[in-house]
Amino acid sequence: MLNVEDNPGDSELVHTRLTEEGIACDFVRVETKEEFAAAIKQGGFDLILADYSLPSFDGLSALKMAKTRCPEIPFIFVSGAIGEEFAIETLKRGATDYVLKDRLSRLAAAINRALLEVEGQTKRRQAEKELEAYQKHLEELVSERTTDLNKANKQLHRELSERKKAEETLYRREREFKALVENAPDIVQRFDKELRHLYINPAVERVTGVSPQAFVGKTYRELGFPKNFLSIWERALQKVFERGRESVIEFEMPTTHGGGYIEARLVPELSKDGSLESVLAISRDITDRKKLEEQLRTASITDELTGLLNRRGFLIFAQKHFEVAKRNKRPFSILYLDLNEMKKINDEFGHKEGDQALIDISNILKKSFRASDIIARIGGDEFTVLISEPPRSELERTVAQHIQDNLRVHNEQTEKGYKLSGSMGMVHYDPEHPSSVEELLARADELMYEHKQHRELKSETIPSSKGGKKEERAYDRYETEDKCLAELVVSGSAMIKNISFGGISLRTPQRLPKNTIYKIKILRNNHAALSLKGLVIWSSLTEKGFEKDDAKPYYEAGLRFIDLNDSLTSSLENMINVFANTGENRPS
Repeated sequence: MLNVEDNPGDSELVHTRLTEEGIACDFVRVETKEEFAAAIKQGGFDLILADYSLPSFDGLSALKMAKTRCPEIPFIFVSGAIGEEFAIETLKRGATDYVLKDRLSRLAAAINRALLEVEGQTKRRQAEKELEAYQKHLEELVSERTTDLNKANKQLHRELSERKKAEETLYRREREFKALVENAPDIVQRFDKELRHLYINPAVERVTGVSPQAFVGKTYRELGFPKNFLSIWERALQKVFERGRESVIEFEMPTTHGGGYIEARLVPELSKDGSLESVLAISRDITDRKKLEEQLRTASITDELTGLLNRRGFLIFAQKHFEVAKRNKRPFSILYLDLNEMKKINDEFGHKEGDQALIDISNILKKSFRASDIIARIGGDEFTVLISEPPRSELERTVAQHIQDNLRVHNEQTEKGYKLSGSMGMVHYDPEHPSSVEELLARADELMYEHKQHRELKSETIPSSKGGKKEERAYDRYETEDKCLAELVVSGSAMIKNISFGGISLRTPQRLPKNTIYKIKILRNNHAALSLKGLVIWSSLTEKGFEKDDAKPYYEAGLRFIDLNDSLTSSLENMINVFANTGENRPS
């Protein structure tokens, strides 16, 4: 494997992880453009792993060079920070996959998928070469047959005794030609200008269950094939007869073992005078290739560990459900669940047991909900469920009871030194006052965090609210200018979303624990303008990036000002007046 990485430690970590996953390989690390160019020129690599950002080189440039010089080698980005939009762009440019450095557990599976795909492509190219050789061999046989016939004709008037020998030779050649075609795994067929079958080999019976004799002299339409199939074939054959050029088509075809996908190559055949008299078609079953493509699509929206939908998959299916619910004014509910004590399980029992805990809670959720509900793992230990067609009353109590019962049964049946439990929040979609899926998720996350802070009360229901909007505020809040910053002692930089006389709303790269006090330094022009104390009232996950063009999730938190004296209140009032009097900053 060729590793484009400037950090030897990260390279060694990847190599070690692959070894642990049972992938033995020679590992070559390069970090400059010149080293990378020399390595791919030398060749001998089965896979390229690349960081997307290096001091003197970048992953996209490496990808471009690889696609130009060795396009058959899979190229996987392994990076510590890569946004979803950038990841999609790398795939569009030809990258095989991408894996975050903090999720190296995915790397082995990504490599195996990439190598499996290369193996499939290699087999397909080999098969195409074999078909080409086979076609060439057929042409050679035809040429040899013609030569033999010409020789036989010349010898007829010379020696009658040679006639029998020539006939035997011709018969042998025809038998060989027929044996090759009739034992070929692909369907070989010939059509006339009326689209009737002039010939078709026995392979068609293995696929359709219909004997070759039934095809000869008839069109697909006369044989009663489906309309969609007829439309594809008739249009393709007519196109070849009209233009005299080869064509390739893909289509679904009824087979003896169900539906299958077929790729057919249509080749025009000319008569002695150069006119087009027939079309030869060679059809191959590509069902396995299509299944692999579908598996790759499914993998992109599926959580590899639990088999549930991942965050991307949940948002796709939830958005579709939301659009239907909004159009028909139908309610639905979203449950947000966080597995308690996940860090403790990992620290005390190991990450393998931590993974098993995630799998166990996934199975419990599957038992607790209906097949029509959408269940997903959207974060490390965070799960969500979209409950379609929820009952009109006591949903929270019913859901809590189902989950708690299944948790209790699981904990009683397993002896692992810990018990599974979860903190939950639920939000109900209000058709009369619609909220987006992102707003509903954020509100359910807040309620889950509230439940986590007070789970010692052992409530038999789930905190919930109707709609994704928060309650009315006691103070008008004023938006700050773009990227107005604040510093939190211990937690570092944050972006101010809005501010009021009662508190401040911040955007932070990590969740701020509820009921925690922070010292807040509000910055203007990169200088501390005001220092206050704030108590965290709420904190929730959002979808947008911390920076304007960043797709990485971040958190929002609301803090209430505390310990305000007259001097601080006056300074705060002056700052808010500045925001209130600018044309672009209005109360929110």
